[in-house]
Amino acid sequence: MNYLLPSSIYLTEEVLLHTPPPVMTFIQEAVEEMLRLKKLVEELKTRLGMNSSNSSKPPSSDPPWRKKDRGATPKKRPGGKIGHTGHGQKLRVPTDVQAVLPGPCRCGNMLFPKLEEYHTHQLIELPEIEMDVTHFVLHRAKCPCCG
Repeated sequence: MNYLLPSSIYLTEEVLLHTPPPVMTFIQEAVEEMLRLKKLVEELKTRLGMNSSNSSKPPSSDPPWRKKDRGATPKKRPGGKIGHTGHGQKLRVPTDVQAVLPGPCRCGNMLFPKLEEYHTHQLIELPEIEMDVTHFVLHRAKCPCCG
């Protein structure tokens, strides 16, 4: 009996002669099953890699977690060009100034001989809107002549 074994399985003639036919049949069936499963795995791998760009599938069938390739556009850094002067918000004239002094040092010292300003933060709040209320008081009277 002639058995087909893949080239990765090497059995000598002596082993083949001393192997019982039922065991060789089992090996042959296992090898055929292995080859069938390898072919199925390859087919599933190719199907797994399919999307709307490399098959006839519609774009709506693409998985949502995959980003669409937008081409080879270079990534632009956010913000203005290097050397461009910015146009930040100007500091307004304050109606109230509150100094925020440093707290005690880690060593416990609370006396600082020289304080310097290093940052100014402005909190801009709109004033509360007040309503103008006008009362129109209507008057009536009786004519003394005709009533």
